[in-house]
Amino acid sequence: MNIWRLSLFVCAVACPCNGLCETSAQSDWKWVAGQTTPSGWFMTEGTSVVHIEKGKITVRLLDSGMPEHVVQHLEGQIDRGAVRVNRKTMESDVGVEKMTGTYEKSNAPPYIFESIIVSNKWGFVAITRTLKSDNLRSSGPAQKRAAP
Repeated sequence: MNIWRLSLFVCAVACPCNGLCETSAQSDWKWVAGQTTPSGWFMTEGTSVVHIEKGKITVRLLDSGMPEHVVQHLEGQIDRGAVRVNRKTMESDVGVEKMTGTYEKSNAPPYIFESIIVSNKWGFVAITRTLKSDNLRSSGPAQKRAAP
């Protein structure tokens, strides 16, 4: 499955308005994560705080039931769409896990979709946001781009 379809699927799952959300600057990123367990997949979701600057990425995944509670923390590097992070799951004895994946940005007027999807052999984290393009300050169309 290509990244575009997966990011739309993840946004549809994580956004109550089927992926066509207008979101505020405060909580515009949504996330879903899956982890393998002996009994199958354990799935979680919520909002997140994403910070990307000068090739560094920091993400705080917030609990859907307690939005002030950080359940996972991702920190690492982003370079030309390639993402490498260390993931720490709070209140877990697993320790720090290395994950790799991609960052994508696509324009489907009137919406702009962004996704960060990372995984390892035991699970994944998919983070998306959907913005209405006429609400953005930039006048040009969004294009797939390298991370800042």
